[in-house]
Amino acid sequence: MEELLIENGLRATKARMEVLNVLKSNSMPLSADELILKINREVVSGSSVYRILSELEKASILKKTLRQNGLHYYTIYDSHEHYIVCSNCGKIVPITHCPISPYEEGIAQNTGFKVTGHILELQGICSDCQG
Repeated sequence: MEELLIENGLRATKARMEVLNVLKSNSMPLSADELILKINREVVSGSSVYRILSELEKASILKKTLRQNGLHYYTIYDSHEHYIVCSNCGKIVPITHCPISPYEEGIAQNTGFKVTGHILELQGICSDCQG
């Protein structure tokens, strides 16, 4: 993580390292509020988390996605994952297969864009909420 910060022009402070380590240790994207609950408050204050998230996103270290619940969620940019989200309770489950990657080359040729990434989020009702 330290190298990732330095490569992107940021100092590897304890606070930034704490935020990145918590995000890396979680298999799901986290909102700022969820992250604040998981960080070591002796290393980074809750109010600093928002500033750090903004800095890391601007440096293309973090990927920010807006979910249907209106919250932004953060993941480390090198991750390539897709999710299905329960529109009732907000439960998030990763989708292991990427159905979009095979289409990226064709889309790039048709539009003239260089595809640099994509976000896929499906919505549904989880089995717990169906019962």
